[in-house]
Amino acid sequence: MNDLIRADNVVPNEPGYRMPSAALNFTAEPATITCVVGPNLLPPKDYLKMMAAIRLPSQGHLEILGLVVDKMDRNTWKHLRTHTGYVAGNTPLLSVQSGLMNVMLPGMYHRIASPAEVEQRAGEILRQLGCGTDINELPSFMNTLDRCLVSLARALILEPQLLFLEYPFQDLGTEDRKFLTSVLAELKQNNNLCIITAVNNLPFVQDYADQIVYVSDKQANCYTSWQEFTGASDSEIRSYLKDEDSA
Repeated sequence: MNDLIRADNVVPNEPGYRMPSAALNFTAEPATITCVVGPNLLPPKDYLKMMAAIRLPSQGHLEILGLVVDKMDRNTWKHLRTHTGYVAGNTPLLSVQSGLMNVMLPGMYHRIASPAEVEQRAGEILRQLGCGTDINELPSFMNTLDRCLVSLARALILEPQLLFLEYPFQDLGTEDRKFLTSVLAELKQNNNLCIITAVNNLPFVQDYADQIVYVSDKQANCYTSWQEFTGASDSEIRSYLKDEDSA
């Protein structure tokens, strides 16, 4: 087993979670997609931030890339950030910088290569993702999908082992959702990437999730397949699936 994340009995350090039933036990491996779902948008984001060590858990044991998160010093934390990518739904692109420069900035900050090499790498990532807009355009002149791809490329410039996404399909139409789905599937396969995403797109969960984490303020459980998830006898999950099916 090559676990990139190991969480034992962890709960977000946020008010309102019922313990011990909201404690999560969870592992994640390379080249997998984990979908974090729930009846409300906030709990999946809280658990996602905890899994990424953006916020420490209120209890339990959490390891990311072999590092115990509550024992990390500043240098170790900075090292971890260069091996994880996080795309938050409320983090805007820099409006006065081009799409290309938005992608380059993390690489230049962490000095991963010369500016020319960072620019070349950023352009290659954007082309790999299929960004259809001129990468020298400002974000305001890009469509929603291309802004999403620039945000994704910005997280990938450091070549992370772990990629965390907050509701990446949220503002996309049907065809753009299909395109982004194919992008994420290719990243998992070709980049050996571990993707953990909060998502409310159940068709994506059904077709692409290697495991499903269901969370609410009352519970947190990990399921190893869509069949196991939809076969759960828990009344809250049954209600959630029924509501999503009728939405």
